[in-house]
Amino acid sequence: MRRRQLLQLTALSAGASLLPPAFPATASAAAGAPAYGFGPPPATGAHPRVVTAPGDLPALQARVRMGYVQQNYADVLRPAALGLPQNPDLVKLAGGGRLSDGEQERLAKTLAGAAFTAWLEQSPQLAATVRDGLLLWARKLAAETSGDFSRTTHGVGLAYDWLHPFLTEAERAEVRDWLVRRVTAYEAYLDAQPYGFKPGASRWDNWTPHYVGAFGVAALAVEGESGYLDRWYAKAVAAIHDFLDNGIGPEGAPLELVHYFAYGMWQGAYLVNAMARRGDPVFAHPHLRRVPQWWTSDLFPWGNDFNSLADTRDVFNGVPVVYQLMRLAYPDDPRMRWVYLNVMRGYLQSPEALAAVLWASELDQSDQARTAEHLRLDPSQLFLHNGLVYLRSGWKTSDVYFQFQSDPACAGPSHAHADRNSFTLAGRDRLWIMDGGGLFPEDVGHNLVFIDGKAQGWYPHRGKVLAYEDAGWATGILGDAKAAYDWRAEHAHRVENDPAWSLVDGFWSQPYNPVRRAFRSGTLVRGARPYVMISDDIRKDDAAHDYSWEALVPLGTLVVRRDERSVLLRPVDAGSALRSGTAPLTVPFTVPRAGRYRVWVLAGHAYDGPWRWGSTLALDGQAPVTVSVAAEADFGDCAQPHWLPVMHPGGSTELAAGPHTATITPTGVNVYHALLVAPADHDPAGPYGARAPEGSVTVRLGELPAPGDWSRLPADPAYPSCLVTVLNPADARLTAELFERRRASGEYWGKTIKLRARVTTDEPRFRVLLYPHRHGDPVPSVTADAGRATVTWPDGTVDNWRFGPGPGFAATNGAAVRLQRGRDRFTLDITYAGLRRLTREHVEGRHTAEQLCELLNRAEHEDRRGRLEPRNAALRSYRDGVKGFDMPRAARDLLVHQSEELAR
Repeated sequence: MRRRQLLQLTALSAGASLLPPAFPATASAAAGAPAYGFGPPPATGAHPRVVTAPGDLPALQARVRMGYVQQNYADVLRPAALGLPQNPDLVKLAGGGRLSDGEQERLAKTLAGAAFTAWLEQSPQLAATVRDGLLLWARKLAAETSGDFSRTTHGVGLAYDWLHPFLTEAERAEVRDWLVRRVTAYEAYLDAQPYGFKPGASRWDNWTPHYVGAFGVAALAVEGESGYLDRWYAKAVAAIHDFLDNGIGPEGAPLELVHYFAYGMWQGAYLVNAMARRGDPVFAHPHLRRVPQWWTSDLFPWGNDFNSLADTRDVFNGVPVVYQLMRLAYPDDPRMRWVYLNVMRGYLQSPEALAAVLWASELDQSDQARTAEHLRLDPSQLFLHNGLVYLRSGWKTSDVYFQFQSDPACAGPSHAHADRNSFTLAGRDRLWIMDGGGLFPEDVGHNLVFIDGKAQGWYPHRGKVLAYEDAGWATGILGDAKAAYDWRAEHAHRVENDPAWSLVDGFWSQPYNPVRRAFRSGTLVRGARPYVMISDDIRKDDAAHDYSWEALVPLGTLVVRRDERSVLLRPVDAGSALRSGTAPLTVPFTVPRAGRYRVWVLAGHAYDGPWRWGSTLALDGQAPVTVSVAAEADFGDCAQPHWLPVMHPGGSTELAAGPHTATITPTGVNVYHALLVAPADHDPAGPYGARAPEGSVTVRLGELPAPGDWSRLPADPAYPSCLVTVLNPADARLTAELFERRRASGEYWGKTIKLRARVTTDEPRFRVLLYPHRHGDPVPSVTADAGRATVTWPDGTVDNWRFGPGPGFAATNGAAVRLQRGRDRFTLDITYAGLRRLTREHVEGRHTAEQLCELLNRAEHEDRRGRLEPRNAALRSYRDGVKGFDMPRAARDLLVHQSEELAR
């Protein structure tokens, strides 16, 4: 049973109405008052004061009568408040039971929501119930100790704040004393933590807003009262600003990307709102202000779905609290409104109903009409600080989307993944190359070159961006992942006394898979037939090794072999389908003989539906059984239709010969293609489309009568497809296999498909072409070797590629490329001319920039004469000058790294 239904039944059993009563009369907001949500706190001693003020009451009472906010209030928040006496955590606490940290967190947030409800409805009766629970908490749970302060403090502070007007002085003093003692102990804990208040620490990960957010909210609940210390708020504000400085790049990309930025800001948003109410210009912080720009870049072309990079789960846009607050804070930002539209269209309800009631905005008509094309977004988006680039052929839902990262910022023991120089690719309304995503951080969950079965160490070392160019018709990025192959990092407390580990680039490290070099470039060629070229220059040593170019492909993809080095990727099923409504779907079928059968459903998520999706299936009127997305859900991209097993006990069920009926009941919005009933040992999920064995039954669901609120989707003769061709080495063999994502710890994170191009050599020089298109579109002919490729299209267009190193390439980098199409030329390389341009772009002050460029002129002159020592001396002087100049770290590193490459 869903949590929402349970809350409603609990409240109804207590004789309560789910809809709030008519609110008592309250004063209207004053004319000229601050925008809702950001008004100043009341005078000292008055409550509420943390994230609401007494003057917000009329606006809040109006909000809970409308749309999405009413849904969260009437369906979740209010039933939980009315059912508080029966709350199992509270009952357990009253009976002398010991609450886990998770149970304490759940109860504290329930108390906060109930206290808010009592204040909103101005209900002394409900307040009395919440008061009893809050006093029980203060009397039963120790203030000075906690297994996790961050989860067991936040809700208590909010509950006290909203309940304060209903408490006696003695009751206020009792709860206030608990909060003061809790915050005092919490401060001592945070003083020793790098994500807290430890001096000299760089506060950049999600634990800063998560931990400090809870601390600051609890402190502000007793702001100005007995026991409160001004330094508490000052330390919390300083830590939040450190996080905005260090946890978000200057271009707006958080270091931990979608999931953990949203997770940390779940509690952090409450403190950020409180800071804004107290006059802190937090929403004017340039890094935070640019986050909406990054969100637009990360969204897949079809919208409603972010890329599953780092720890981001599939079809899961992160806890929505931060989106709701930032939409309220930036009401006139069209990009924030568009992002908010994409995020909130994917939710049936918020997992944080209280924040939704406080801050969520309704989707108005202008939001619904908004598209990426209206925003005039740049199809090339570089986030240099994060080593992250998003390159598109356009902003239509079917356009090509190519993402590449070589992260220099999020590294070492953290939520960083072993993904330096990994990439993802979508196009023609489908994802083709995916990231492992979720909590699958090791190298096998990413798209890399493996050497004897190993790629990069985890925790990872930093990547480097060496070059980025955008000529409009072609654009690309060049990264260096050598350090990530060379080392693996670990937490200091685990290894600092172990002689096998040493400090390398600030991380406790040991050798992992040392290589001479690990360069990769990715180039997107735009135009009528956009495609991507991946060029690798990786070498371990002088010996021959097993090199494997590997890429993850979502389930539901059929791999059609063209030759030994080339395949076509296409959907498993491009035939007609049914888009679900709310009614069940009845599917008749007949099995030819009695036996044990496994039941499968070919289904996926409708991207414009809520992110929670799935089905149950009941055979012949029996109890419904879950149709599993558990093997894939939330990890990588599980949304495209693929074969999902029905989770009968033991994996299969006994069926008699003859007719049967399957009843499919959807959750969310699904797309259904087929039902398969097959012998128990058959698995249809492999990449080559295993033929169902004799005795199997397949029912095409798109050919059945659709229930009243379902719709039929026609077959797509121009179905999406993607050409993958290994241009070099000539003796590589491209294969596909079903890949089970298992971490080194043994944890299982589901299946996907893995492409592998393998070769045994000392230097593979992989060149791989990826061309998303539609069935029936022209496919190029290609001739290639390690140094050149010619891509010829049926209309006569010819793309001539040259790959470094060699004559005409300034740096000795085999991932550099030069491309010519007619009179158009594109170069992705490290050159003296390019470095001079970047110097003038990033170094403020014309005189200083020209002095540095003169050093590059001298180095280039000596290089042409073959005089390496004076060349290198000039480049060293250039680097010294750049390092001494005040500029963003990422820009300085780019200039330094390019000058180092020119000296190789």
